[in-house]
Amino acid sequence: MDLPRRGLPPAGSAGPPSQNAAPGLLGPALLGCCADRVSGTLLVSGEPGGTIHLADGGVAAIDTPGAPGPEVVLLRSGRVPEPVWKDVFAVAAAEGRMGAELLRRGLIGAGQLEVVLRAAMADSMFVLMSGQVDECHVGAAATACLLPLEPPADPAWLLAEASRRLQVLAAMPNPVQHDRDRVLRGHRAPPVGSPLDGGQERILALANGRRTARDMAFALGWGVYALTLEFARMQEAGLLATSSRRSVTHDQPRDQVPAGGPAPGSNGEAASEAEDGAAEQLSALPRRRKASGGPSRRSQPAGQPGNSSALLRLLRPGSGPDAEPDGNKGNLRKGAHMAEDALLAEMRALRDRVVGIADTALASRDGLIIRADTGDIDPQYLAAMAAAALGLGHRMAAEVGKGSLHEVVTRSSGGYVATYAVGRAALLVLVGDAGLDSVRLHRESQVTIKNLELLLAGDDRGSSAAAGLVLRAAA
Repeated sequence: MDLPRRGLPPAGSAGPPSQNAAPGLLGPALLGCCADRVSGTLLVSGEPGGTIHLADGGVAAIDTPGAPGPEVVLLRSGRVPEPVWKDVFAVAAAEGRMGAELLRRGLIGAGQLEVVLRAAMADSMFVLMSGQVDECHVGAAATACLLPLEPPADPAWLLAEASRRLQVLAAMPNPVQHDRDRVLRGHRAPPVGSPLDGGQERILALANGRRTARDMAFALGWGVYALTLEFARMQEAGLLATSSRRSVTHDQPRDQVPAGGPAPGSNGEAASEAEDGAAEQLSALPRRRKASGGPSRRSQPAGQPGNSSALLRLLRPGSGPDAEPDGNKGNLRKGAHMAEDALLAEMRALRDRVVGIADTALASRDGLIIRADTGDIDPQYLAAMAAAALGLGHRMAAEVGKGSLHEVVTRSSGGYVATYAVGRAALLVLVGDAGLDSVRLHRESQVTIKNLELLLAGDDRGSSAAAGLVLRAAA
């Protein structure tokens, strides 16, 4: 149902995150629920968006892909061992007794649990208020949350605390955007005689130029606000530097894909003539052989031109080694490298649009890398495992007679691995953390898969779309 419009601005009126426009919509909506003593959910759409669980007008929990929840905090920080957590979950989750069972087993004290729940909730509210809020509305009914705060928190306190945190960060000499600024080690070494504390050492160990404060919060089980504050201090000291900035493109129109998933044939399942041609050319690709010699998996850095150019020439109709005279082979090589850049731009754009994606790789169905954008993961090993998973998924879908395969998703305690077919000749594999926005991933990935398929086929429409991504990234 819709919220009572107690002076709420029209949907979409919130400004950019840098102007802290979220309170103009989220604050009145939440206070209105408090005044009406709503028990249910307040659904917040936008970037990053989330769900606020309400109990008699108070806030019992907040779920958002922008900040780690209590489960991630307890597991990643080591407060509760993972095997023990699984046992507690199996016994108590279905009956809503997770908190009581943790206390009964002595895994955490009542005061400690309340501190964890309140801290995670305040962190989530900070993330929502610093983001973009497009719309707020009350859900039809209450939904269960794993670890609700009892009694629930006062919404006015949460809003005031989030506003205070935003003001503190805005006053820093080197402000950091928690969901956009990716950091790496700075140019200065720690001062002699002033060793780093354990927290700073762990931050520097993960500062590989690919992680934001939000990403590192999920990796460590720490608060987003605390990490953002420490990032700003370490940047001022020269220990950290911003390597790149995630570009948020949620306001830019994208091609629409049916909500129920890709239409038959749009994700490599229909036997179209173009896909059949790609499949025939795939058969000419080098195959993996048992006990074969050659370089190790790490001998060629991910993303470097090499075998990927040969794969692209084989995947694209009419671009084989005999397609052009010798005088034009230089242009062919240049075109292959341009295609690789366009593929990489498309993959990075997906990582920017979907909160929680950490690594991406595009490979042939045989698991040979075409293009990769990964950090600490070996992309060639990742591609080989993804190819095996996709093949098994196809076999399983065929055996049970449930239609064509759209994706293969593996969920673990620390995150997700999702594998998609790209035409009949390639696959896309994505690695995400525990806060991955799976709903947005399902929506946005279909557009990316379609564009990658066009690029692999040499279609001008795919090249034009990717060219726009490259220009936006360079701007």
